[in-house]
Amino acid sequence: MTGPWQTIQVIQTSTRIRPFTTSNVTTYGGGHGSILGRWATSQLIDTTNGTPAAAVVANASVLSNGGQDFSIWLRCPPSVTSRYAGSAC
Repeated sequence: MTGPWQTIQVIQTSTRIRPFTTSNVTTYGGGHGSILGRWATSQLIDTTNGTPAAAVVANASVLSNGGQDFSIWLRCPPSVTSRYAGSAC
């Protein structure tokens, strides 16, 4: 089998994948506002096995600019963090 997934390289530092700026949302009921509107919000953190005790794979940053800005970060795998003391991971 061949495919693009066979050429993926392990990242050596945490990498910002995508910034989101001046983000606003509209509810099903027609309410408008920043992500910190009249609704509940929570920070997304993805781990290797989906539990809080596992290593973080990716996460969203905290909201800034009045709840309009955040970024998505791809985090170093635990093997890189433990192998390179003082790495940026």
